[in-house]
Amino acid sequence: MKASRKVHRIGGTVLALGVVVGLAHWPTTTRYGINYRWASRRIPLYEKTINFLSRHLQTKRLAEELTRGAANDEEKLLTLFQWVGAHVQPTPKGFPVVDDHPLYILIRGYGAEDQRTEAFALLAHYAGFSSSVARLKAPGTGTLLHVALVRQGIRHLVFDITHQLVFRTAQGELAGLEELRHDPVLLASASQGLLVDGVPYERFFLAEASLSSYSRSDAQELWPRLWQMMRRLVQR
Repeated sequence: MKASRKVHRIGGTVLALGVVVGLAHWPTTTRYGINYRWASRRIPLYEKTINFLSRHLQTKRLAEELTRGAANDEEKLLTLFQWVGAHVQPTPKGFPVVDDHPLYILIRGYGAEDQRTEAFALLAHYAGFSSSVARLKAPGTGTLLHVALVRQGIRHLVFDITHQLVFRTAQGELAGLEELRHDPVLLASASQGLLVDGVPYERFFLAEASLSSYSRSDAQELWPRLWQMMRRLVQR
C-alpha cells in the first residue's frame, strides 16, 4: 500500500509539472508598431510573463524614486510632469515612431505626442493616481491635442506634456477639464496665445474629449494583468 501511494504521489507530481510546463509554453502574441504599422509575433507565456514582471518592477521603482520626498499629491504630480517634459523629447526627425510599452518611451527618451502623454499617465498611475489620456479635437478641424488626465474625486486634472502646460484655478489649485471648459480665462492665462497647427489653443477644449479608459493603466500592474491573462486562457 505504501509503495502504491508513493507511486501515485510521484505520478501526481509529474502530472502537475507537465501542466505547469505546458502552460509556461502556451503560445501568446505580442503586438508592436513601427511608423504606425502594426505587427505581432508569437512568444511563449513564460517569456511574456517575465517581460511583464520586469516592466512592472522597473516602472514601480522609477515612480517611487522620482516622487520620494514629495510633500503632497500636487508636488508628486508636478515632479513627474517636469521630469517627463525634460527627459522624454519629441521624436527626432528621421527616427522611427516605435509603438510598444510606455516604459520603453521613458527608456528611449523620445516619443510622439500621444506616447509622451501616455508615459506621464503611466508614471502617475504607479505613483498612486488614477490617470488616463484624452484626445481633444478642435471643432471644424482634424487637429488633435493629447493631454493627460488625473482623476481627483469628480475632477479630471489636466496636464499638457507636449507644450508643458499645467492649469490653475483662480484660487491657485490645479484645474480640472470641466473648469477649463467653463472658464476660458484660465486657458488663455496658461496658453498665452499658443497656436497648435494654426489653431488657437482654447478651441481644443470646446468639444467632448475622447478618453482612454482609466482602467488601461491598471492593466500595467501585476495582479490586474495576471487576472486578465488567466481570463484569456480560460476563454480559449
